[in-house]
Amino acid sequence: MRIFALIILVVSLTSALQAQDGRGFYVGGTIGYIYKGDIKISNINSAKTFQQNVSQHNEYKFTTPGCSSCFVEIINDYQSVDTYNSVLKGINFKQENTPAFALTGGFAFKNIRIEGEVKTTFLKTKPKSSLYDISLNSNYINTTQSFCNAPGYPTICSPNNGVWVETTINGTQDNTFNNILIDTSSGAAFFSPEVNKELFDTKPVNANNYLGFMNLLYELPLAQSFTIFTGVGLGYGMAAIGGNNAFSAQQITYPAYQYKMGAYYSFNNNMDITLNYSNINMIGTYKTLSDNNFQSVDIGIRYNIFKRSPTFYDDYNYKKIFLLPATVR
Repeated sequence: MRIFALIILVVSLTSALQAQDGRGFYVGGTIGYIYKGDIKISNINSAKTFQQNVSQHNEYKFTTPGCSSCFVEIINDYQSVDTYNSVLKGINFKQENTPAFALTGGFAFKNIRIEGEVKTTFLKTKPKSSLYDISLNSNYINTTQSFCNAPGYPTICSPNNGVWVETTINGTQDNTFNNILIDTSSGAAFFSPEVNKELFDTKPVNANNYLGFMNLLYELPLAQSFTIFTGVGLGYGMAAIGGNNAFSAQQITYPAYQYKMGAYYSFNNNMDITLNYSNINMIGTYKTLSDNNFQSVDIGIRYNIFKRSPTFYDDYNYKKIFLLPATVR
């Protein structure tokens, strides 16, 4: 008896919710791809030290003015031990050309849809840029030797004309570079190639998003079977970000919003094919996730549980159809 009463209640409720024009509950699904987006990881503070030995040998020989047989020769040797201390503060990953899937369901009445949406993206990201604090300590020896065959040449040869002059300089140099933004997508040509590879080589990561939205959509029919729509949605998401050589894997939840626009074509009173654009953005900053946004284009199928009779387009033109004299109809 209780089961019978429950069935009657469900049937009565759905009948009451179904609009007079035949619109009502619907379910659907979409498949698409992410063609543009960014994920920014901040507050990483991953420290790394790299040491590099530098050795340079240069020789210069040139003639002096007014004496074709006269010359000055300079030999320079530079040796240093360079220590780089790097602190990786943040990475900006780009996400594009990756798949997205969604399930939708809701209730339609007149030209409004109240829709729930669950969306999943499977992203393979590439490093776009990285933010560093870098300090450099150099302990160096700079040796310069010169030999002159230029009598009276004022700058080098006098008063030691024809004699080797050797100058050795021992020194230490410290430099600090804060908030250095490195374009890692193009190779980070900042220091030597060895240092770039050691300090700036951040690997791609997998960054999947699992999102749920409640959408409010407005529809405008342009023909009996063709309708355009636009709307906004609020929801929540979780980013599952895989680790790389700079930081460990993490899962971060965040609030999000989206705005949508698109169109659908009705094959019959129950089946639509949809095409829509979505722009999804994270709200605020959470833990190490400072930005998470992407744009997608999706195509899908929607099934209207209740047969629509008359169609939405006919109802939109209600006066033209139902307010005509009976003799004309």
